[in-house]
Amino acid sequence: MFAGPSTPLGRDGFMKVSVIIPCYNNEPYLGRCLAALFAQTYPRDEYEVIFVDNNSTDRSVEIAKGFPDLMILGEKAQSSYAARNRGVMQASGEILIFTDSDCEVCPTWIEDMVSSLAMPGIALALGGRRNATESFTLALVADYDAQKAAFVCAQEDRRLYYGYTNNMAVRREAFLRCGPFMQIARGADTVFVSRVLETYGTDSVQYVQKAVVRHLEIKRIFDWYRKVATYGYSYEGYRVWSHSRTIGFRGRIVILRQTIARNGYVWPRALALAALLAIGIIPFEMGRLKRLQRRSAGRR
Repeated sequence: MFAGPSTPLGRDGFMKVSVIIPCYNNEPYLGRCLAALFAQTYPRDEYEVIFVDNNSTDRSVEIAKGFPDLMILGEKAQSSYAARNRGVMQASGEILIFTDSDCEVCPTWIEDMVSSLAMPGIALALGGRRNATESFTLALVADYDAQKAAFVCAQEDRRLYYGYTNNMAVRREAFLRCGPFMQIARGADTVFVSRVLETYGTDSVQYVQKAVVRHLEIKRIFDWYRKVATYGYSYEGYRVWSHSRTIGFRGRIVILRQTIARNGYVWPRALALAALLAIGIIPFEMGRLKRLQRRSAGRR
């Protein structure tokens, strides 16, 4: 088990933090991403923001240079995980927090993540995720995704856990022991979480729903379904290393009921959510099938 908080505290009792953002051609969203990171409630002199360009060909680097306090690095290996590893190498914080350049964090994001990692035994925290808008359909699926993360992080079965580096915080000592991220196309965050679980146990990972990031790229329910297809594709790749398994039908029903109860849904909303999730099975399975077909053809 993790031995508890051994991270040195900074001035006035604050933990030193490094926020790491990989970027490849995210000009439309990068300005909002960086502006939110420099408008945090956490003391500005207790955290650094590290931007790692991953061979962008748009105005991403130019936008980044407009933020004077931003540390700008480059990574030639075309991999968001290679870029994150590069950022960690340069980071000085004892708490490492990751997000993506198409995400916008809430004002208390760093504060909420650090508070979670200050708790005894916590090595890694996963924050809440919402979409670009709170439209009827996107709000429903975001509520379900939040309940799913809370459900999974309360389980003893390590195979159910998953990770996402658009909203993840980890103690530096845990990263050095369980990292770096594998340089695979997708899913290295889940593989990393599985290593943390194997090393420190399920009690070392916590879900922090109020530490919210908004995924600015997901503006319509179609965008969410496209992301679900990506998750299915990724799952068939990373499960080889993480030994993951899906939640299954019974687990989904439990999470659906919990979502309805937690949010006080009346039957029209409950029925709409159930329908959206039922449709979502199709892109997930299509993503899995695509990956299996590539594997059978001898491609990665």
